[in-house]
Amino acid sequence: MQKFLFVCVVIIMIVVVIVGIVGLMQQHVVENNRKAITSDLHNFAQQALTFFNTPLYLGGGEGLWVPQIDGEYQDNRCRLWLQLAGFEQKENSDTFITNNGTFKMWINSYEDKILKFEGTGLEIGDDGVNPVKLRMDVNGSVRGILIKTIN
Repeated sequence: MQKFLFVCVVIIMIVVVIVGIVGLMQQHVVENNRKAITSDLHNFAQQALTFFNTPLYLGGGEGLWVPQIDGEYQDNRCRLWLQLAGFEQKENSDTFITNNGTFKMWINSYEDKILKFEGTGLEIGDDGVNPVKLRMDVNGSVRGILIKTIN
């Protein structure tokens, strides 16, 4: 009887250790995806700020995310700039894809100095249901970025 109890306790302890190790590995995978999304967001910010501060005649925005040429808003110029930097654009939209996730880009108005990105990762985030998600604001006026973890 004692041998049976001993064997049961050993089996239970082995199962608990295995479950703990698997949990730690999954947490590590999620954190790595979050770091990769953050890195991609920094790359987007660098390219976007370069576009924002580049003169219009050199293909940039000259202080705008959506510059005007002959009275018409050129809303595809920043997207083209990101494409030239090597980011894959999804179906002619404001969505880009990397190996780490999907990124959406938008502004609230043509005169807005803040460009927003939202990165959605490939792994399930902290809530256990939705993917890893981070949001970034790129302020062209002060060349600043702010990244916030959503999940």
